[in-house]
Amino acid sequence: MSKSEVGQLHDAVETVLRRIQKANGYHTDLGLSVHRGFWAHVVRSREAAFPAVVIHPGAESIVKVAGSGQAAILMVEVVLMVAVELTLDASAYDELDCCTYDIRRAICTAREEICQVGMEDGLELDEVVTGVSSDSKYALAETAIGVRIVEKYA
Repeated sequence: MSKSEVGQLHDAVETVLRRIQKANGYHTDLGLSVHRGFWAHVVRSREAAFPAVVIHPGAESIVKVAGSGQAAILMVEVVLMVAVELTLDASAYDELDCCTYDIRRAICTAREEICQVGMEDGLELDEVVTGVSSDSKYALAETAIGVRIVEKYA
């Protein structure tokens, strides 16, 4: 079974995030722990090494229907949840800042690679919101990437 354009977008984002490694000139090795699904499931599975990033399914909204219903332009949101182990000093938040910087750098420098999936140059980066997990073990940051995708139905 072939993947939809949205599935291909998630694959492209995952590929780009996996490049985030100190050996490639980044601040962190975030790319060694990239997961797809939901944050709660990743934590329960105990497979994650930290820092970690989880690619969540996001919202999809139709921007325009074209050609008598033969195609639609969607804005697809890919939510990224970043987690680092919480410490008693500020080092966890410094690490979180480095992780979100690395994500922005990786996404922006791979803009064409990500946007070619959607066939439209419409990449957007959302704000970063930080917090602490409910069990107080992890410092968290959430951000989103928005990409316009053209789905063809004929």
